Amino acid sequence: MLPHPLIARGARVTSRKRRLSPLCIAVAVAGCWSTPRPAAPHRDTPIALDVEQVELPNGLRVVVVPEPASDEVSVSLRYGVGASDDPPGQEGTAHLVEHLMFEHVRGDEALFDYLETHALGFNGYTTLDATIYTEHAAPPQLGDLLELETARIEQACAAIPATSFARQREIVRNELRERDDSDRVHAALHDAVFAKGHPFAGRLATPDTIATVTQDQACAFAAAHYAPSNAVLVISGRVALADARPLIDRTLARLPRADIRPATIPPVAGRRQITVEAPVDRAWLVLAWPMPEGAAPRAQLRAVVSMTAALVDSRVNGIVTTLELGSGAARLIALAVAPSSDITMSDALAGIRDAISRMGPWFGSGLYEHEQSTAVHEFAASLDHSVDRDLAVAEDVAAGSNARASIDEVVHGLMSMSRSTAEDLMHSALDPDAATIVTLKPSRQASQIGGSLTTTFREARRRKSEDPADARRPAPSVAIDAQANPIRERTLANGLRVVLVPQSTMPTVDIRLVFPAGTADEPTAQRGVAMIAAEALSAPSDALRLRFVEAGGRIERKVELDHTELVVRGLAANLDLLLAGLDETVREGTYEAESARQVINWRNLTRRSDVSDRRANDVWRLALYGDDHPYRYAGQWIHADRAVTNLDAMRNFRAAHYRPAGATLIIAGRFDAADADRWIDYYFAEWTGAATPRHNNRPAVLRAMAFAQTRDTAQVSVNIAFSAPPAARIASLVATEMIDEAVADIREQLAASYGIHARLHEARLASTIELDGYVDAKRASEVFALLRDRLARLRDPSDETAALFVSARRHVLARLLSVDTRADALADRFVDYADIGADRDMAPASAEEARVLTIDRVAPFLRTLDFSNAAILLRGPQAAVAAAYAAIGRQPSLLE
Repeated sequence: MLPHPLIARGARVTSRKRRLSPLCIAVAVAGCWSTPRPAAPHRDTPIALDVEQVELPNGLRVVVVPEPASDEVSVSLRYGVGASDDPPGQEGTAHLVEHLMFEHVRGDEALFDYLETHALGFNGYTTLDATIYTEHAAPPQLGDLLELETARIEQACAAIPATSFARQREIVRNELRERDDSDRVHAALHDAVFAKGHPFAGRLATPDTIATVTQDQACAFAAAHYAPSNAVLVISGRVALADARPLIDRTLARLPRADIRPATIPPVAGRRQITVEAPVDRAWLVLAWPMPEGAAPRAQLRAVVSMTAALVDSRVNGIVTTLELGSGAARLIALAVAPSSDITMSDALAGIRDAISRMGPWFGSGLYEHEQSTAVHEFAASLDHSVDRDLAVAEDVAAGSNARASIDEVVHGLMSMSRSTAEDLMHSALDPDAATIVTLKPSRQASQIGGSLTTTFREARRRKSEDPADARRPAPSVAIDAQANPIRERTLANGLRVVLVPQSTMPTVDIRLVFPAGTADEPTAQRGVAMIAAEALSAPSDALRLRFVEAGGRIERKVELDHTELVVRGLAANLDLLLAGLDETVREGTYEAESARQVINWRNLTRRSDVSDRRANDVWRLALYGDDHPYRYAGQWIHADRAVTNLDAMRNFRAAHYRPAGATLIIAGRFDAADADRWIDYYFAEWTGAATPRHNNRPAVLRAMAFAQTRDTAQVSVNIAFSAPPAARIASLVATEMIDEAVADIREQLAASYGIHARLHEARLASTIELDGYVDAKRASEVFALLRDRLARLRDPSDETAALFVSARRHVLARLLSVDTRADALADRFVDYADIGADRDMAPASAEEARVLTIDRVAPFLRTLDFSNAAILLRGPQAAVAAAYAAIGRQPSLLE
């Protein structure tokens, strides 16, 4: 049985005994210490979000969340209409309408094209009871975003060209083909927990149900549900209501009032026990309970279910997770368990019952305080700038709540929840006898290839034309706000680099200790040792260990190709305690046989993969890196060596690489930087030692290899890689963006699923530009013919290529200057910089490099963009894969 995660991971220590310096030993009567202990951080830091809320005369509810530290604005508009409103037999209508709402024309551009050109990011998606549109951009563009949202309602849906409607309908059909399995699992769970006839049951959209929807029906659906009175607008970022209100009055406020309200969703039906089949890879046992009304009771129950999951995880040998089903007044919280193959479902259920009955004694030893602190931190972190936060606010307001009051209620409810309150809630709300119990059994039904689609849509997307001459001169200068870059960096005498990024909205911290050694640094005969050396490291116990636990302390371990991270997250008020646990673990941690065995067993249980997947991954890495490169098998648990169970191997890896010289300590969030500096000196300044130098610095060389693997699927999965321009990161980013923009409308032109996207993958010894995605098997030949032609255009030094460069450079420049101010996102950014050997925050210098970049620097690389220079892996139906390769003139090696 796996113990509680805190114990399994060894995150058990809060502080270590301070060492006396030689001078202090000589004059011990003076009671001096080598480093004075700083004062504790302020423990009473409030958790609150500045929220302004108003309702317009036309019924639109508006919420503004000012975030002065942000360098962008976000707009989220939530309509109270979703899949539960689909007409019977036409499931998927709400999703189709969501797609159509990007087809309105504003000026000479469709809304989709305007967003592609001007927004930093945008999305639209449909849930059971809502349809959501989100965009984020630079603050001066807020008025344009609001005008765009106005156009969704103001312009007649019937004015959308018939070809645009037909194209979007086929795209939605192909989306459903692609994600068929995940949708079926979701639908199976909802059909099980909601009785027949409930709006949330039987909501599985299929390509066939979408095919029955006409444009007139879709537009009638939109007219019946899209209105200001059925919507909530959330604006967040560097904006206040006083600034946004004139823009709102000129746009969304001009829409007429139409008293349209969301449908009433009945509560959840009573207890059920049911077994259903679903396309899952293992059997699952799911216990679901209705959630109470009110923001605070729901937050408390989420925390209690998390506590329950932690204990069940220690009693059931398997995978344990929590999830929520339904929505609004018909929301359930669920505990999902996938037991190991040697445990029956009845035994797993008995284990869950036993775990819940023993929660009282388990709450001792600081574990209740740990879970409570974790719940408070997670809620505080969820309030940081993000689309998810804005959508949660919109959902609360749509339900009739005041956003600010709801947030305050949750914070108070979590912080004031006592051990006895939690225990009472557990026994009253999580009674297994009152739960809906669902057994999900793996289905043997194979995926089916969809039927024929309509013909290709040939009309071109309208796009803003760029001046090709701009490709040969720098972009206009951009002012960089110093407030958006409050970074402090220094290096301790022991070589430890410290980066402090106090830039978030919420008083949370994300602490990363990053060592420049990962799976690529493992000895050949000890593959897997880097992973186990991190995951099995246990801190020694001492009298103060409970303080770290009670503060929500838990150390996560992330082991990548070239680095290892030890991660601690929590409230800024507990910064000293969180640093103490990290210090104790890394400096005085040990390896125990039982702890290592548990970690290895857990990896064996959770890292199972299909044999064909392993073969595909192996040949893909062979093409990217070569047979004898350290990246070839790095990080693949399936190739772990038996020697990984050797405790001495773990100790040796740690001794060689977990040293301060060359390591980076990153703290991101909202905290007192001066306070953090004092505590870093207190815990880490006396740490000494340098890591073993890396022996292999040989860059990988991509090989132009092509592979095919037959799979009975409706889609062809696509992986294509080109070597990135050497030693030219910004040129690589712009080239990647050019490729992505060049192929972006293939999806629209062919109505062929999600399409293919280009991404830059950076590592210390290999950087590649990779195109990946899924395309409909029936269209694979057409897709690759278009890809071939688009790459050929990029090789041509024409005005079209120059204009594409100007657009790509502008997008890259905007992203380099945009900063996601969530604590974890800030920390991730600096981990990435440390991993590729970059100095400090690269954004200002990189932005200037992008601004002055001209097409002459990128053109030599563009001329190499030919499929004969690429590594390619296609997986799908044999005929479709063969046709795709024939379109580009490559002959693949076949994989079994």
